[in-house]
Amino acid sequence: MQAVTRVKRSFALYQRQRKRGHVMAEFAPALFVLLFGVMLPLLDLAFVPIRYTAAYAMVRNQDQELALSRTAGDAHQALQLDGQWKARLAGCGAKVKKSELVMVVTDRSGGRHAFSLGQRGYIPSELLPDGENAPCVYRLQLRVELGIAPLLSMSGKGVPGLTSPMPVTIVTSAAWENLGRDPETKEFYLNE
Repeated sequence: MQAVTRVKRSFALYQRQRKRGHVMAEFAPALFVLLFGVMLPLLDLAFVPIRYTAAYAMVRNQDQELALSRTAGDAHQALQLDGQWKARLAGCGAKVKKSELVMVVTDRSGGRHAFSLGQRGYIPSELLPDGENAPCVYRLQLRVELGIAPLLSMSGKGVPGLTSPMPVTIVTSAAWENLGRDPETKEFYLNE
């Protein structure tokens, strides 16, 4: 009887140890799924808002620098020719696809008028600082379409923000500073 009891006890002990052993065997795949199925995608997604914040700050800074230009034409030319700000954005994981510079004029009645920069005399005379709708508020608006890459990008089509760049449009505006006239042409600097 004692031998049977001993066999039952050792069998019960074996069963308990065996039950504990399968937990260790299931822990490794569960840890793998947790790390690579949950934590890595979350870490990957966490980089998109960080890169967006850096990109927004750089675009805002570029807009403010352009608003300090001598003429609106100089601002437009500086945006087209200066590739440093695009290179800085690319260094932060945000690739510029398209950029557009617009002068937004708000007249005294609250009406908003947008004029694309690039040609001389694009703002009508009634919206200039000495026009019939004066005083007006002039803001230089920079619109940039870019793709913000996640931490780990994969080739081909993927999930935007997780495996491929997330398309984002950033729009900033800064007050146009130079409301004076060119002494030679008698045109306002914002209209040249």
